[in-house]
Amino acid sequence: MNTQHHIKIENSLRHGKACILLLSITLLFNTAHAGGEGRDRGARSSALGGSIVSIPDDAWAGAWNPALLAWLPTGGSIVWTPSRYGLRELESSGIVWAQHVAGAGAMFAISNFGSSLYRETTPALSFGMEVDGGVALGVRAALLCISIERYGSTSLPQVDVGMAIALHEGVSFGALVSNISHTSISATVRDRLPLVVSTGISWNLDSLALFTVEVEKDVRWPFTVRTGVEYKPVDVLVFRIGATVEPFTSSFGIGIRHAGFVVDVSYRHHPDLGGTQYLGIGFQP
Repeated sequence: MNTQHHIKIENSLRHGKACILLLSITLLFNTAHAGGEGRDRGARSSALGGSIVSIPDDAWAGAWNPALLAWLPTGGSIVWTPSRYGLRELESSGIVWAQHVAGAGAMFAISNFGSSLYRETTPALSFGMEVDGGVALGVRAALLCISIERYGSTSLPQVDVGMAIALHEGVSFGALVSNISHTSISATVRDRLPLVVSTGISWNLDSLALFTVEVEKDVRWPFTVRTGVEYKPVDVLVFRIGATVEPFTSSFGIGIRHAGFVVDVSYRHHPDLGGTQYLGIGFQP
């Protein structure tokens, strides 16, 4: 009898822990997204305040804005976030690989977030091509697979569309509409995944410095502004700083590039939730 009682208590505690974790994830990501954080953008982008939709030479930018695949070289990248805001349960990781063919590119990406209690796994296919001189369009199709211990699992399709324009030598514009498919968890509008519109511009100054600014509008939140600066004093070393507005967050990082390999490390601080570290490893043959 005592053994059965102990088992019931353990099951209740485990069930309670799952509920608390799910509530924590909801609160954290509602607050974090208001600060300009969503799914992983890679270690380089995280150091640049999350700016990503207009950077044409970053694998994770291609994973976000598929139009950039028209100009992205063949190569791949892995990103790992060991914990988000100090919580191991919010660990995330992802891998992307892009294949470039003259004027077009395709990419496969898969990302993973969470723990055994709550997990999101998202495979995605993207395609982008140049449709006119300096203008590219792209589409991303993803499947968001959610698994919750004791509650089951579900899969949600999502479609994003992007555009990129080479405005001038070293200057690029990017735009992205996320969840144009209006995917919903259930039949109610209340459970619909958010529609997000992002636009940004990047200026690469003689391969010595990169300046980028981005504006994002989630239908549920005020405008978020991201900005970042990248400085490369020598060919193998890059320093980065960035910030977001609404609310203010700060970030910084470094990158090492040699013989086709790229290692990026960054740290991003949220005023309410704390800090998050990112590690990225890339390769372009």
